[in-house]
Amino acid sequence: MNIYNVYFRWSNFKSIPKCVAVSAESKEQAEQVVHEELIKLGKVNNCGDPIIKTIKYYGKTL
Repeated sequence: MNIYNVYFRWSNFKSIPKCVAVSAESKEQAEQVVHEELIKLGKVNNCGDPIIKTIKYYGKTL
């Protein structure tokens, strides 16, 4: 498994992008997992939709 840092911001806020680390097989899988979870979180907290800015490879898990 690889570790990716996924940078995102909320559509309702013009804030600095936030970052979350995720373990996934590929960048596409990392984006999908993070996007699904952020949609749930955004609806609960009225933050709007997540906007994925960048996905950066961090390393491999042991």
